Amino acid sequence: MSEKSTSEVSRDLRLLYQKGNDALSRENLDYALDLFNQVLAKEPGFFDCRKALRVAQEKKSAGASTGFFKRVLSSAGSSPLLAKAQLALRRDAAEALAACRRVGLHLIAADGHADDDLDTATDLAEPTAWVFGSEAHGLPVDIRAATDRALRVPIHGAAESLNLATAAAICLYTSARAQRSTNQSGTRGRATRPVS
Repeated sequence: MSEKSTSEVSRDLRLLYQKGNDALSRENLDYALDLFNQVLAKEPGFFDCRKALRVAQEKKSAGASTGFFKRVLSSAGSSPLLAKAQLALRRDAAEALAACRRVGLHLIAADGHADDDLDTATDLAEPTAWVFGSEAHGLPVDIRAATDRALRVPIHGAAESLNLATAAAICLYTSARAQRSTNQSGTRGRATRPVS
């Protein structure tokens, strides 16, 4: 699936997309979601519409989320170490990766074009920092080169790619599962941390 810009989609789809954006700006989230899904059903490569759909989904879930996940995510976001890592990453990504190494984390890049995949990885039980790039462009070459290895999420069936949140969730879950298996067999591991 090749990505398309707003100018590359049909006029009818551009109008639906604009209506969706208008609904999103008025916080009419259900209508915006419906419009964005209609557009993407006809033009799945329309990148700006995928982004707008995710924004609408996030806004809707933020308004409805009052349970367990909201508490977990808000406590994770207030963690001093996580905040410090995010600041360091924004200022100097190479230094942030070096800091991960200094505390003993194995650096794994999520890369859709990597030779190895999660199914064949044998080192996920190690304390790990996953490194994710942008959804549109992936990881910069220098950041990718600074990691220990790259893994891709195996995709079976008709899908050509996953959005970043889905890929990150799969990578983190796979690491957590490997670490839990190691912990149950008597050795102690540490939590997996995403770095994006």
